[in-house]
Amino acid sequence: MRFNAQNSITGSSTLRVAASGDPRPALPAEILAYGGDGFLASVRALGRHLSFKFRRLCIEEQWYVGVRSRVSGAEAFELKAFYLLNPPRDRFFADPFVAEREGRSYLFFEEFVFAERRGVISCIEFDEQGFRGAPSVVLEAPYHLSYPFLFEWEGETYMLPECRASGCIKLFRAVEFPYRWEFAGDLLENLWAVDATIFEHGGSFWMFAGGVKKNGKIDSELFLYFADTPLGPWHEHPANPVVADVCRARPAGKVFTHEGLLIRPGQNCSQSYGGATVLNRIDVLSREEYRETPIKSLGPEWFPGRR
Repeated sequence: MRFNAQNSITGSSTLRVAASGDPRPALPAEILAYGGDGFLASVRALGRHLSFKFRRLCIEEQWYVGVRSRVSGAEAFELKAFYLLNPPRDRFFADPFVAEREGRSYLFFEEFVFAERRGVISCIEFDEQGFRGAPSVVLEAPYHLSYPFLFEWEGETYMLPECRASGCIKLFRAVEFPYRWEFAGDLLENLWAVDATIFEHGGSFWMFAGGVKKNGKIDSELFLYFADTPLGPWHEHPANPVVADVCRARPAGKVFTHEGLLIRPGQNCSQSYGGATVLNRIDVLSREEYRETPIKSLGPEWFPGRR
C-alpha cells in the first residue's frame, strides 16, 4: 500500500489468471549448492524461487486506487472514508497522485494491462460525489511507466513518472493540463531508478529514488540527490544509499510536513511488495548527511480481504 499527503491510496487483492509462457525458468545460482547447511539453504531458496514463479504465472495482484476528502490532525492517518476506483479484471490501477486546478481535482495513476505487460499513465477527474467519467490515458511510452509524481515550478506543471526501463529519470511538462504532456528532458542518465520523488527544503531541491543501478536493490536501497532547481543539474549525495532497509527504503508518495515534522513515506517490502507504508521522520537533511526515523506503519488491516 502507498499513501501520500493528498489523501489518495493504492491497495491490492489477488486475481487468478491463466498461466502463460515457459513454466520452467532458469534456476538462480544460490539453489545449485550442495551439502550440509548449504543444502538446507538451497532447499529454502528453491522454495522461495518456485513460489515466486508460481505467483507470477498463476496469480496477478490486482491493485486499485482510492481518494477521500482532505483531512488533518490525528484523522490524517486514519484510513477510512475512501471511495475506490476499481479496475476491470484485465488490468490494475496503482500509484495515485492528486492534482488540483481551478477548483477541480484530478487523480493520476498507473494503468497496467496484464496482456501488454506495460504500464501507462492515466487520469480521471473526481469531486466529493465520486469519480467523473472514465479514466483517460495521458502518457505512454515504448517502456513501462508508473508512479506519476507531479510538481509545479515557475508556473509550469511537471510529471516525473517512473520509467526505469529507459535507464534515465525523465521529466515531462504539461502542455494542456491534464491530458497533454511533452518530454522536457532527462534529469539523470544511466540510472535505473524507481519512484523518483522531488521536494524542496532548506533552500535546496531534493530527490529520492530507489535502486538506481541496473541490477540494483529497488526495494531495499534508497538514494538521494540534490540541486538548486528541480530541473537540475542534480548531484549525488555522498552518503548514498542513505537508507538500506527493505522495511522502509522504497519511496511511497510525496514527502510532506505534518505538525512541523518532515515525513517521508516508504514501502515495507519485507514480506511482499507494497505490504505496508512506513512514515519516516526526516531528522537530518543536508548535502553531507541524512538521517531518518520510522514513526508509524500503515498496513492493509483496515480493509478486510486486502493483502
